[in-house]
Amino acid sequence: RPNHYMCSSEGVKLKDRTAPKEKSRIVHDRKGLISMDPTNSLNEFIITLGPAPMLNDSYLVFGEIISGIKIFESINLHGVRGMTDADGGGEPVDSIRIYSCSEI
Repeated sequence: RPNHYMCSSEGVKLKDRTAPKEKSRIVHDRKGLISMDPTNSLNEFIITLGPAPMLNDSYLVFGEIISGIKIFESINLHGVRGMTDADGGGEPVDSIRIYSCSEI
């Protein structure tokens, strides 16, 4: 069973305080959405791999992947461990790192 979303890891703390909580007008209803917890001072983000309604109340959508989603779908095929329905995703079985990208 695939993950509902993919998380970045090892976030770097950007500031000592948290930002005010914002509510996204965009719901997590499809793959390719990029979102983050606006109250977290780490630069961690999530990329959805399908509908992920469990994120709607706590994560803010701020972008969408317009090309290259197949790369993330391929990474997701490596399998996960520790996945539960409550959190929507688990840790990859294989260690996967992205060392560079062509555009941000």
